[in-house]
Amino acid sequence: MGLRKNVKVLKQNKFVCIPQNDSYILQRNILRYANEGVYLSEFLEKVSQDILKFSNTDALEILTIGPSISYLWKIEKDKLEEPEFIRFTHDDIYNNRYLLCSDENLTILCEIVLKRKKCRSKKFFTKLGNIYIPDTSQSSIIEVEEKDGWKKKILNLDKKYKSLLIIKFDIDEINTAILQLKSVKKDFFNPVSIEFYEGLTNTLGMAISDRRAQYSLRERIKELSCLYSISSSLQKTDFDFEMEMDKLINMIIPAFQFPEFTNVRIKLDNKIFFNKNFVESDNFIKSDILVEDKVRGSIEVFYSQKSFKKDTVFFLDEEKALVNAIANHFGYVLERQKLEKDKNDLHNQLLHADRLATIGQLVAGVAHEINEPLSSILGFAQLIKKSDIPDQVRSDNEKIIKSALHAREIIKKLMFFAKQMPPKKVEVDLNETIKETIYFLESHLIRSSIELNLKLSSDVPKVVADPSQLYQVIVNLTVNAIQAIKGNGILKIETYSDKDYVYFTIEDNGMGMDKETLDKIFIPFFTTKKDGTGLGLSVVHGIITNHNGKIVVESEPGKGTKFIVKLPYGVG
Repeated sequence: MGLRKNVKVLKQNKFVCIPQNDSYILQRNILRYANEGVYLSEFLEKVSQDILKFSNTDALEILTIGPSISYLWKIEKDKLEEPEFIRFTHDDIYNNRYLLCSDENLTILCEIVLKRKKCRSKKFFTKLGNIYIPDTSQSSIIEVEEKDGWKKKILNLDKKYKSLLIIKFDIDEINTAILQLKSVKKDFFNPVSIEFYEGLTNTLGMAISDRRAQYSLRERIKELSCLYSISSSLQKTDFDFEMEMDKLINMIIPAFQFPEFTNVRIKLDNKIFFNKNFVESDNFIKSDILVEDKVRGSIEVFYSQKSFKKDTVFFLDEEKALVNAIANHFGYVLERQKLEKDKNDLHNQLLHADRLATIGQLVAGVAHEINEPLSSILGFAQLIKKSDIPDQVRSDNEKIIKSALHAREIIKKLMFFAKQMPPKKVEVDLNETIKETIYFLESHLIRSSIELNLKLSSDVPKVVADPSQLYQVIVNLTVNAIQAIKGNGILKIETYSDKDYVYFTIEDNGMGMDKETLDKIFIPFFTTKKDGTGLGLSVVHGIITNHNGKIVVESEPGKGTKFIVKLPYGVG
């Protein structure tokens, strides 16, 4: 008679009656577990144990399949503390990379139920298309319609469990599932109990979906709370990341699924921050902190534990998005701080540049005023020289004349450097211009204990350039080299030429520069000096470019810097 036995006869079976109070409690508990929004393995453990206890069956399997959730949960009555929990992807199922159930024969039955395949063996099927095998000790023969016709399948199932019930149910619009109940007794289920469990799976489907929604909602609230807390902390323009980093890390940790074994490491500008008792692992997510499209650091979140309650510990997509959002927020605040600093620096540097321009005008005026009395001193000294004076006085007078001539030369160069006039390109002897510059800076070199190494090629041709601008280039590069040398050092200046260009190099063995600094040295107002304007090298670059030349820099931290300037022959 199969499943269609007479109900009167079935009432004699002790398994027919489903106590209404107990069934109500079971369904209520399943929904309550879902509303708690606990982790999936905790939910499945509670639900499966309650169903096993209520049904008095000996084993249970829950299989979910879909693009959102796919896993197999297996538990046996005599091994309640050892459930099996396996996650897999939706593609694993439909590309046959994974058995749906405990063995190949069960997988065939599950596929039949899942896909509602047409079968001729009606005795194993309920009205809803689910499968009940009352005695697995005998081979089950089922004819299934395949693409190439009807196929007879002879299934030898696990002899341990004599009764097997397989029920398909929906979780939501895109995810479906299967519940398997197994008993060591033959003919354990009957139409009444089967009908009840088919109804129970509707509650189970809603509960799985609801638990997922509740869990996701709880996680989203944690993530949004984290973002809000971080955003509130970062409101101040002068926010100090270094001082507040521990506070920020402690805001991030509770936002993840497993705060108890979440570890955070933040790298920012070559500094590293991490939580107390930090543990690194190979299970982590990372997001770079970008400021103006350049990496300033990164945020890494690690899980120090690989599993939790039989489930694999993994990061949610939303958690990855959270780390990206935090990194973006850090980058935004750092960029805002940089813009504010650049604005303040620009204001101060413009004031400094204005003072320099005023000083330049003052230097020209003062030099002119000093030049007249200096000429008088030199004139009278020359007259004294022609007089009949003692040798000691004559010797002292020569010193006066020499010092006056030296002072007049310095004033001449100051006036040349300070004067404002339109660029005028003429033929310039590069070697002579370099010698004049060194003459002007010689005392500075001596005071700084810097050895000068001049290597000026005698066959360097003249270049067409503006003398005052070329002089400014050499002065700026030489002064930069002197300032880069701490203590005793060597300043090398060299000239040479090839068939197209005249070259001059200025090299020091000072502190050098890293790549990040090298990339910015010609940007106006960028400076690494506390009292610098950031204008010197940008002006140098502009002058060389206007002369159709090029300037190249070679430098390494601790190994010094070399500026290579090349200027073309002929008309500039």
